[in-house]
Amino acid sequence: MPATGPDELTEYGVRTIVITVVFSSLATLAVIGRFWSRYLTAFKPALEDYLVVAALIVTWGYAAGNIVFSYNGLGVQAASLIAAGRNYQLQNQLKLLIANQVTYAIALGLVKTSLILSLIRIFHVSKTFRIVAYLTMTLCICWTLQTILIAFLICRPISYNWDQVNQTGSCGDLTAAYVSIGIVDVITDIIIFILPLPLISRLKMRRSTRFATMGLFALGVFTVAAGAARTGMIYHTRFDPTDPEGPTMNLIWAAVEPCVAIVVASLLVTKPLFVFASARVSSLISSLPYASAWSSKGTTKDSSYNNTIGTATTRSKAGYNKQRSDSEEELRNLEHGKIWQTTEVHVDECEASPAPQGRGENPAYPKMAV
Repeated sequence: MPATGPDELTEYGVRTIVITVVFSSLATLAVIGRFWSRYLTAFKPALEDYLVVAALIVTWGYAAGNIVFSYNGLGVQAASLIAAGRNYQLQNQLKLLIANQVTYAIALGLVKTSLILSLIRIFHVSKTFRIVAYLTMTLCICWTLQTILIAFLICRPISYNWDQVNQTGSCGDLTAAYVSIGIVDVITDIIIFILPLPLISRLKMRRSTRFATMGLFALGVFTVAAGAARTGMIYHTRFDPTDPEGPTMNLIWAAVEPCVAIVVASLLVTKPLFVFASARVSSLISSLPYASAWSSKGTTKDSSYNNTIGTATTRSKAGYNKQRSDSEEELRNLEHGKIWQTTEVHVDECEASPAPQGRGENPAYPKMAV
């Protein structure tokens, strides 16, 4: 593509900005939903919640880098920029590549660590699971450090990355280095998202709940696909300066991957928000003019949902601990190869009727389970 004006966006720049901002906004909404769910369950945010917030902040930093990159001639061939006397924009692009590589690595490292901590909190009664999870977390941290170090050390001196005319230096094999980063990234993604599936498949829960839970982790396939697409694009283009499509797609996929990972990590704990929203919608429908024509059974059901709304907002952490202890008991039995006691608590519905007294249950808490 020929050079445009210094402050003009190319088609590639517009595409990069739109996709980056849309996915970053979706990740932001997911994090808001995560903390709203914590509020509804009266659960104090844990380390994994703050790691997701940190990942979101860094992801927006990467988005800012993509926007600045787009305004510095993204999509214009390097030879065209030089011919137009805009060498400074080419240098800005090469500097931004280093900054983007660092923010990309930090954002993904944070969200992967958050996901693993969430899984350990849920399935911590399985010793084998904990060992594999901590080993995977170590691998993710090492991958983050590897990615950052390659960004700074692949060319020596570092200024040789963006100025190979006035500087004397050398660079390693860029394609091999960044493809290796992508391969390790995909491997860790696959491990994280298949890690809990054997335990989930063996839990005694309703089939619909099991499929919904496994489907949630299946969303991680999109994260794996984003990492694989980015790696394939790097291998295909091999940093060809005459190909404007390659850098554009690399920037886009590197923005999409951490955003999708943040959404998946947040969906793990946002079930109470969906229950609350469903109750609100049912309450709104019951208040419509035609609601009076419904049967008394329907009216009773609406009343049950109204009661659910009140209890959902006043649920204490003790109620959460109760459901967690029941689930832990089932997971412990799984480790011995046989389930001696099962407790099924449904995430997708709440009973408004109080539990029988004298059994150690507080009627103020609706029955829920993960």
